[in-house]
Order: sequence, then C-alpha cells, then structure tokens
Amino acid sequence: MKPIFAALLFLTACGSINPLTAARLSQLDPLTSDPANLAAQVTLPPDIAIPTGGMEMYFGATRDGQEKSATVQLDQHGDIWRLSPEDVMRLKSLQREIAIWQNEAPDGTEGTLSISIAGCSLTDAPNPQGEISVRLSFDGGAQFRPFLTGLTVADMMQQIGAGETLDRCNGL
Repeated sequence: MKPIFAALLFLTACGSINPLTAARLSQLDPLTSDPANLAAQVTLPPDIAIPTGGMEMYFGATRDGQEKSATVQLDQHGDIWRLSPEDVMRLKSLQREIAIWQNEAPDGTEGTLSISIAGCSLTDAPNPQGEISVRLSFDGGAQFRPFLTGLTVADMMQQIGAGETLDRCNGL
C-alpha cells in the first residue's frame, strides 16, 4: 500500500509544504498509527475563520474497484483540531478492514488521506495578504511540525476562482 499520509492535502497547493514534515508523513504507517494522536493547529488572519464542521478528514482505500472509506470532522478544542472519540474508534475499525485488504493484495491496495479546510470571512473584504499556516502533530499535540506555510488569502481566493468570494461567517 502506498503511504497514505503522504497524500495529505490542505486548502490548496499554493503554499509551501514543509519538506521535513512531508518526510515524517511518508514514514508513518497509516494502518497502525493511532488516529487519536493526529492533531492540527491552523493559524488564520484575524478576518478569516473556520466554521463549525469546516475541517474534515477523508481516510480510505481502493482495491479492484471497491472502496472502504470514511469522512470525519475534526473538532476545535481551543487552538487545536482533533478527531472526536467516536471518529477515532470508527477510523481504527476502518484501519483494521484496510489492513486485511493490504495483507491480501499489497500491490493492489491504494490508500488516501486528505484533510480539507473550509474558511469563511469575518469581514466584507478579507486582507488578501493575510497568511494561513497549518502545523501537524502525530503525538497527540506534544510536538507540532510546520506543514503548510506561506499561503495567503489571495492564493486561496485564486484557487476558489476569479470573481468568487468567501462566504460570510454566521454566528462566529
């Protein structure tokens, strides 16, 4: 199975992916790594927020046209985003199912892990030079490593498409 964590994606490809963190991702075994240990910190400009339900993780595998997968939300706890205990258990169960596939057909099983972040605007016109960064922890939040740096609101808006705007945040 290809390294699943190496396929981790955030927001857009316009930022700089930290090569040391990317190397660490590629060394993790997604079938044995405890999902409870995954934590993320996101730094946003003051005029951008992540709404409730705005950070999701997809984890899955395909084999011979079949798919086993789950999409779960990461919940915010202060400035750290984590999986709920229920979703940790759900992903551990999925890990066991995918491990069976991996043992049966190592070359025919391909895995994917992605994290998507939906942003919303707290103002009518967010500062286009505001920077967005993401740091990841694989040890439950004891140590965070830079993952995505140098992404600006303008970069994000370019990925959304010309003439598009961020939705206004409701209730944040």
